[in-house]
Amino acid sequence: MIERTILRVFLAIAVLAPRPTAATVLAAEGGISVTTSNLRQAVQPPGKAIESSIRLGSGTIQYKSAVQIVPVRDENGSMIAQVVTTAYLAANRKPSQRPVTFVFNGGPGAASVFLNFGALGPLRIQFGATGDTPSDRIVLRDNPGTWVDFTDLVFVDPVGTGYSHSFLGHEETQKKFWGNAQDVEYLARVIADWLISNNRLSSPKYLAGESHSGYRLPRITRLLQTRIGIGVKGLILISPILDSAQDFTGDLAPMPWVVHLPSMAAAHLETLGQLDATHMRPIIDYALGDYLVSLVKGRTDPAAMATMADKVSRLTGLDRTFVEESGARIDPQVYVRELHRRAGRLGSGMDSNLTFVDPFPYASTGGNDDPLIEAIVPPATSAIVDFYQRKLGWEVDADYQALSRDANSAWDEGQETQFESYTDLRKAVSLDPGLRVLIAHGWDDLSCPFLASEMLIDHLPAGEDPGQVRVVEYPGGHMFYSRQQSLMALHHDAAALYAAH
Repeated sequence: MIERTILRVFLAIAVLAPRPTAATVLAAEGGISVTTSNLRQAVQPPGKAIESSIRLGSGTIQYKSAVQIVPVRDENGSMIAQVVTTAYLAANRKPSQRPVTFVFNGGPGAASVFLNFGALGPLRIQFGATGDTPSDRIVLRDNPGTWVDFTDLVFVDPVGTGYSHSFLGHEETQKKFWGNAQDVEYLARVIADWLISNNRLSSPKYLAGESHSGYRLPRITRLLQTRIGIGVKGLILISPILDSAQDFTGDLAPMPWVVHLPSMAAAHLETLGQLDATHMRPIIDYALGDYLVSLVKGRTDPAAMATMADKVSRLTGLDRTFVEESGARIDPQVYVRELHRRAGRLGSGMDSNLTFVDPFPYASTGGNDDPLIEAIVPPATSAIVDFYQRKLGWEVDADYQALSRDANSAWDEGQETQFESYTDLRKAVSLDPGLRVLIAHGWDDLSCPFLASEMLIDHLPAGEDPGQVRVVEYPGGHMFYSRQQSLMALHHDAAALYAAH
């Protein structure tokens, strides 16, 4: 599955219960009680907070940077895990009126550092541009695109990512936390517990997330609505996957080729300096029209096949013979190799115009590891650990997991051969006409192509407000916010969504 290959480099709901003593916490290995002495080594140090400020165009904003440990308990009230949250809370504002946004990255197995220091938090590091290297000096600077000017932010690291960890053994941790169903259930409880412990149940509540969180957050929204009793005012889904059916391949399943073609064409337009909505519209129309029809007809219409090869070659910048021999079905992994092969460089599936020296120039594809993901882990990890230790004075005797391969490789999709949250999104917006949804994509993203989201949203039933769910696109790829122009465009569109409430 295309999406799974690229993204995977990146319980029953526990009841509210009195905090158990340290000696009652259970370890999975043999069900042995953890003693107070060895538990002290496993439990994270207490949270910490400092006062901070940032100067934006709207003026100086005073805020509190706070790390908090949210316990996760089993059905007996025993603490089985700890989830670390990093919050930025505006000072001198009425909390009950101030929106609060819970932010997640994807993966599964990704910590929230990428959206924290890449897009939404008040501090930012440079990454994701051609020429950036993992060994560059790490410099945290004020982020002009931060959302702290219109919402409090709570970045959540799921169990196994960042410093969040389970007290259970590997198999029990997988059963309780690392799977589609259990992931959304315990994280919904974490959100509720944070709101309760911080007296924020009366605040307007929003969820924001990237990539796999496009699957996670609509389902969490439904759980909060229907089983916990918490309404969500807004969802902001960044480069999301809403339905894995886009990845089903084969000659008789044309949709994977259809949804990826415009993103490949966008990458080519960008090299020509022509990437904008005006140039993209006819490409989208072609993908959903003549291209789709020609794929379905196959060799029964040789003239249409020849015309399709000509058109796809022009749109993508690929050699016409190569396109014809591929049946005009261009795999994204092959595309990022072929597009830059003559230059001896390899593109990223998450941003096809972000290139790296190709370590294996004679291979047919670029392999399963995405160079963009591998390149941003070192600066992101170093930046967040330094932030915790030097700025917050919060030191943890453990390794920070920006991308947990353990969680990713052990992930259990349950009985779902096609995992999707489109159904939950439809139900959530239908149940609550006040819920607003913003879906943001990068034009060049081949891992979560924008056209897949556009097609799904175009088939939503007409509600009371046709603008209840919006899809927007910006220059760039999966992490389009690494580009300043797109970062500020996302800020503008998100701020408009919050202002509407």
